[in-house]
Amino acid sequence: MTQGRRFSLFLLVWIGLAWFPVSLWAADPVGPSAESPYRLELSVVTGWGITMRPLDVIDNGVLLGAGVRFDSPYFVSPSFDFAFVRLAQSQDVVDLGELGGRQTVSSAIRALSFLFGGSVEFWDVLRLGAGIGLYVITVHSTVLGETITPTEVSSGLTADVDVVILRAKWLSMSLQARSMFMSDEEFANHSLSLVTSFAIDL
Repeated sequence: MTQGRRFSLFLLVWIGLAWFPVSLWAADPVGPSAESPYRLELSVVTGWGITMRPLDVIDNGVLLGAGVRFDSPYFVSPSFDFAFVRLAQSQDVVDLGELGGRQTVSSAIRALSFLFGGSVEFWDVLRLGAGIGLYVITVHSTVLGETITPTEVSSGLTADVDVVILRAKWLSMSLQARSMFMSDEEFANHSLSLVTSFAIDL
């Protein structure tokens, strides 16, 4: 088992042990609105992330996404979101020998993340969330004027903390710190984002 897989397994066990008592404690109503106990939140996410392998920083880049969350005053509120994540970008000079001599090779690694999870909100200000993710990772490599774009699918975990900075009746804004762990590729992306949410009462 690789170091990344061991770390992902450890994190999964840790989240499970920590999440169970939190979920039981959150069984009492702690919802954000006394007027409407059930609502749907549509969110737009813009942020910046740092991509890492174990003990090594690879690159940083933009994160853009959207999501939906079913909000209620009980237990864990389920959510689904997706995002475009720029993981890494590089440019190197390599010697291809008889194929072309010294050439500049550029590559960019991007991912589409699809995350399903749940969150608990405390005091209308703090929101803790965790879930599982599916990541479609594409590597764009350009050499000798040709672009190669192999794609792989990876799974992993996600954990995030949201702090609400503005709340109105139908609009809220929060700062979100999120970590996404892609076990198959041993990538970890840590991001800080601004989340703008629009609420629809049900």
